Amino acid sequence: MSSWLEGTYREQSDVLRLAPRLADTTGLELRGLIAGDSVVFDSVASMPLRWVYRRDALQSVPIMSGLFTLDAINGHRAPLKFYEDVIGSHRVIGFARYDSLWFTDGIFFLRKRSERLVRYLDTGDSLYSETSWSTHGTYEGSSSHLILRHNFLPEGLPLRDSLAVSGPSLIRVSQRITGPLREEYMRRR
Repeated sequence: MSSWLEGTYREQSDVLRLAPRLADTTGLELRGLIAGDSVVFDSVASMPLRWVYRRDALQSVPIMSGLFTLDAINGHRAPLKFYEDVIGSHRVIGFARYDSLWFTDGIFFLRKRSERLVRYLDTGDSLYSETSWSTHGTYEGSSSHLILRHNFLPEGLPLRDSLAVSGPSLIRVSQRITGPLREEYMRRR
């Protein structure tokens, strides 16, 4: 539920009450029965489902919480160019306008990215195309790497994503037709 629900919670006796941010306008409150180390939600949001959540031991990850932003691509800082090619007589360049990874509680992550493609025409004019997306999920790892498991996948992203941990930075290396792409994220908080 954490992948789509942000808000507050209250525990009263054996009932857990979740109030999403939308509750201010909708009055929605989810109630779950606490039983031992589990919470059971019945018919959440008018769905005839029973969701059971059990406590699990947290594994040790090298990053419990923090914000990382894309700092360099293939060793070059801003502008963060991830693609360059000539198609016909037009030069096409792809830039990452921003890319951030936010880790919380040693479990969850949120990633936001914005990209711009620029096509330079023979006339001297340019055409722009932009896309922005967010994804979220859970992560695990060891002292040398993190594995991101996405709950929602923007087109073209792998189901699992891995990053190497290198001191205060995270590094993703992916293979492209044009060669390897090395993205380095630096800790901001």
